[in-house]
Amino acid sequence: MVHIVEEVRRRRENIQKKNDELLEHVEPNFELLDSLTTKDVFSPDVRDDIKAEKTKIGRVQKMLFHLRYVDADGYNSFLEALRDSSQTHIINFINGT
Repeated sequence: MVHIVEEVRRRRENIQKKNDELLEHVEPNFELLDSLTTKDVFSPDVRDDIKAEKTKIGRVQKMLFHLRYVDADGYNSFLEALRDSSQTHIINFINGT
């Protein structure tokens, strides 16, 4: 259990540390958001809340905020959703590769 808690903490720190770059480069298109909802990372209400943001940066900020609270399966599904929406460069950036 401690290992899981540590992993969640590490992911949160990583997202926070890379926040500025993620704001600039993640494309929060509806394909990505819908995929995150289909994969049960976000509820439909959270997806709609993110989509309601007027700017790209606002959508990414809200998406990153919600990602800080997902479990390991949700985080892995987030990476899959990025892959599905042709944003593998973001996965590489997050993973430091």
